Amino acid sequence: MENKQRVINVLVAGHSQHGKSSLISTIIGKFPDNLDYELNHGTTVSLKVIQFFLKEKNILLNFLDSPGHADFKGSIALGLEFADLLVLVIAGNEGFQARTYWLYEKAIENEIPIIIAATKMDLNNANLSKIQKDLRKITDRKYPMVETSAKEIFGIEQLIDKICLYVRHRENCEQDLGFIILGYDRKKGIGELINIGLFSGTLKSNSYISDKVSIRRLFSLKGKPLQEAFEGQIVQASLNIELKFDLGTKYYKGKFFSPKIDSLLSEIQPRKEFYIEIEDSVKFKTGIEILENLKKIIPSFDYYIEKNEIIIQVLGDVQFDFIKENLETLINFKITKSKVKGIITINKKSKARYNSANVRIAPRFKKQINITRRGKKNKTLYDILGATTAYEAFHLDGLLVDILSGKNEDDIAQAI
Repeated sequence: MENKQRVINVLVAGHSQHGKSSLISTIIGKFPDNLDYELNHGTTVSLKVIQFFLKEKNILLNFLDSPGHADFKGSIALGLEFADLLVLVIAGNEGFQARTYWLYEKAIENEIPIIIAATKMDLNNANLSKIQKDLRKITDRKYPMVETSAKEIFGIEQLIDKICLYVRHRENCEQDLGFIILGYDRKKGIGELINIGLFSGTLKSNSYISDKVSIRRLFSLKGKPLQEAFEGQIVQASLNIELKFDLGTKYYKGKFFSPKIDSLLSEIQPRKEFYIEIEDSVKFKTGIEILENLKKIIPSFDYYIEKNEIIIQVLGDVQFDFIKENLETLINFKITKSKVKGIITINKKSKARYNSANVRIAPRFKKQINITRRGKKNKTLYDILGATTAYEAFHLDGLLVDILSGKNEDDIAQAI
């Protein structure tokens, strides 16, 4: 059992185009993206689990490769729900960006250890001191930091060595069974499989986990049949009945819990709606089936039906583009309209206070967010997160805010 417990689930995440998938590719020897859209557009859209076994250390690394684009933020949140460790990927030529700040904050909130992988360090304008300076603006904490290059292939062994320091003894195999649904797959002769990440307990083949649901068979991610799986492992399971579980659904003590309640995924809500019309009734049904299958690939989008239209709710245009391309492979449809849910425009200067926060807002160019602290650019992490929270929660079409004071992100967001 000890061999099976030496597992580290490593979320590799960062801002878009900072080199996450390239870093994993350099480690494992193949590129993790496998969907047509990902290969054609160079954008990761779903959470991938890539296993890498270190024979000499007897450690299995489950790399969770996540998207960087904001429209696929739900897949990042899904990875954060199960990660033992975050490898925060930051391009040496760009430093901290919007997704970097968000990831850092969420890792701290969820007590996930962080290793910083400075990528693209072979570039002439790459500068480790820029990353260090950005980090000092938001925290006094020290984090392991490794300079890497997927192109020139350096820093990889040092990164793996630092990751392996986070292997820990799993002590919850005898506790109540708990797991999260990370994805779906299909196996010839078996049918649909659910990718399960175990938080605690032992999952056994041919056993009931609730009154109606039983695990028929268990497999490793490489297809090897298993009799049981333990805390920390990611395995595939076939069930006795077909159920529609959203990605991020959790199980504990015989009950399933929706990711829309009390999870990181519950914080990420669709902001835009696209109305599509499908005249053929058979094709309409096919469209629904495609959308249901896509919900097994990417979280944080939804749909509902009104008369002869399907209203698709997404985080943004890029996420809808992915969905649209998948629909177009099998059906013809017409986009009748689209709308952003509840956009608010700020037309007048205003000031506001809330607890420790005092902010000043002014009109600005649309679709831009500009944050300063007392008129200067040396803003804190709380300033960034508070302003971003308000920006997203109230669907502003832009924001120019000067934060005069504020000790935490909640006060700043409420003041805005």
